Amino acid sequence: MDIATIIGWVAGVAIVLQATSGEWAGLYNGTAVLVVVGGGLAATLVAFPLREALGALGAVKNVLMVRPPESADMVERIVGYAEKARREGILSLEKPMADEPNMLTRAGIGLVVDGTEPDLIMDILETELHHVAERHAQRQRVVERTGRHWALFGGVGALLVLAQGGGVVGAVVPLLYGVLLYGLVGGAFARKLGEYHEREALAWKLVIEGVMAIQAGDNPRIIEHKLSVFLAPKDRPRGERKQVVAAPEKTPDIAPEEVERYLEEQRGDVGGGARGGRQDRGRSRREGEDWSGRAREERPACQKAGVEHTRGEVCRAGRHGRPSGMADGSGDSDSFASVHSGSGSEPPGLESEGEGEDLATEGHGR
Repeated sequence: MDIATIIGWVAGVAIVLQATSGEWAGLYNGTAVLVVVGGGLAATLVAFPLREALGALGAVKNVLMVRPPESADMVERIVGYAEKARREGILSLEKPMADEPNMLTRAGIGLVVDGTEPDLIMDILETELHHVAERHAQRQRVVERTGRHWALFGGVGALLVLAQGGGVVGAVVPLLYGVLLYGLVGGAFARKLGEYHEREALAWKLVIEGVMAIQAGDNPRIIEHKLSVFLAPKDRPRGERKQVVAAPEKTPDIAPEEVERYLEEQRGDVGGGARGGRQDRGRSRREGEDWSGRAREERPACQKAGVEHTRGEVCRAGRHGRPSGMADGSGDSDSFASVHSGSGSEPPGLESEGEGEDLATEGHGR
């Protein structure tokens, strides 16, 4: 219900009663009420067809009970439809239209889903808007003319009082009724309907623009910016969207004792790993020392004695001390003890030379 209309009525009547200084009971005249109200409605029926007159009564109900469409809400819904169409395809809008309260939005999105040509969609929606505006304007005219008829028959009632020999005070009563009915009902309701219709027409133009943008596949943010120009700056969306945040998972209740036990186990694992690492390094160090000792023991006698030889030189070393061949300058060329590399066999170089001589002798003999 429109609270402003109720407040205006109550305030207007209270002001008139207050102006009478408490003598409002003397202002009631049944005959004057019948002449003004009945005469005004009769004149309206004469001026307009019955269907239009009854339609005006329905429009009056809209003034009291129905609020005009909120353009900001329509912008939000159309942007939501654009996001759904961009994400799931234009055919996904067929189901949501069953819950859409605006008739023009349902019709426009239905045409888009059916694959109607853009020019035809625009023509259909604009024609619908034009005829709706005409019907609203006609109802507004009926209500406004009814108020004028009440004012007119207020003057008729005053003339009847004067014609019957009544005084000026009696003639003023029907005239007061007619003026009050025009000011608080007929004329005021007509202006309220005009305001309602203008806001509805603006909302329908917004719907047409949004439907055509959805049909063209525009970005939802572009559509939101385009439709925001129909709104007052304070009513325009700020571009802030509510983010759907998943509820955090509940952490199971853990006793403090369990936490301490877990930390102790982790510390034990870390300490054991460090001790194991130190043991491995000690074992590797001992193995390296054993290997170095064995390598020194397995060296040939010449290397143990500190005797150095040139590459390919053969020596004959005793069990202890320097090689005998090096002591007296003589050596047995037929026997070889070892080479400086530590092997007890014949050096590879001499072996290859002997094989070369044998091959040469055999070739010469042939």
